[in-house]
Amino acid sequence: MPKTAQKIFLTGVMMIASSILSIAAINAAYNEITQLSFGDILSGIKIAPIISPENAKKTDVKALLDKIGNISQKSQTDKVNLNTNTNFANYKNAGLAYPIIPTPTNTVIEDLSARLHKVKANSPTTNFTNNIAPLGDIEKNPVRTTYSLVVLGDSMVDTLGRSLPDLKSLMASNFPKYSFAILNYGFGATDLESGLARLTSGTVYLNKYYPPLLSFQPDILVVESFAYNHWTGDKSDLDRQWLTYSKIIDTVREKSPATKIIFATTIAPNALKYGDGVLNWGKDLKWQSAQITRAYLQNMIGFATSQNIPLADAYTPSLDNDGNGLLEFISSYDNLHPSKEGAVFFSKKIVEAIKQNDLIPE
Repeated sequence: MPKTAQKIFLTGVMMIASSILSIAAINAAYNEITQLSFGDILSGIKIAPIISPENAKKTDVKALLDKIGNISQKSQTDKVNLNTNTNFANYKNAGLAYPIIPTPTNTVIEDLSARLHKVKANSPTTNFTNNIAPLGDIEKNPVRTTYSLVVLGDSMVDTLGRSLPDLKSLMASNFPKYSFAILNYGFGATDLESGLARLTSGTVYLNKYYPPLLSFQPDILVVESFAYNHWTGDKSDLDRQWLTYSKIIDTVREKSPATKIIFATTIAPNALKYGDGVLNWGKDLKWQSAQITRAYLQNMIGFATSQNIPLADAYTPSLDNDGNGLLEFISSYDNLHPSKEGAVFFSKKIVEAIKQNDLIPE
């Protein structure tokens, strides 16, 4: 078998298998996986002789996408015996259970402490604890009024508006007790490794300087898939995607441990219209590019599901019955980026993920 036709997927499994799946589970997973990579398919290496090359490609890609789509469910069933010496095991053991209320600053603590001491000094009774019981332990549980949220991504995030107005509006209406500082770290024409670097390095985008993302110590970080700025469709690059996601988690846990992470898949591509109006590619190139984009979107879902990371999934519900992205969510200008409806839909999925995972108390 040629090297380029080696077994595809479970993406990242062989590189982190000792900490996620047992050997038996790995073998079981690989027995279910097709022998082709996207690179093989799109290069025409395996074409059934009795049907047209176009239909053969579509058949092979559909089978592969189905495998990728199902692997997250299989990994949930097969995960056993986490290696406690690995970073992934630490995430799993911790359950990504970040504190709902981060530790307050010293200034807030000192101010609250002074107020408590003043109440205690003026209290006519010696039973101070009973007197302030309705207030709770203010030093440990300060009243929160503001949360910070940053969205990291490529142009699929950038084009939502630099101030992310739809997300800001939805957060305000769903969490009326709080105000939100929301930052857009979506930079066009950048890949996932660029997103990783953005966490700890300053970046200039459109003549504006952006400090390292984690310097803000955000309460919530939304990581979009970068699937529209993907690498190749080969297994090695799908593995690279998984490993880069793991490095993002490592970096956030090290530099900003109180930050809660959400992974987010954007809207699905439409293979019939992909890039029309700007790229204007031929039928085959549009179809091929859309399939690889879908693979990267589904790959993020598989990673997030297998690692129990909160997921805002706009991809799956934006597919039609033929596996194409619903045009109502796609801009008619370039047939790539979200339309106004798509921007609202993606923002709604982020808010849903926050609520479903209790990342902000209501």
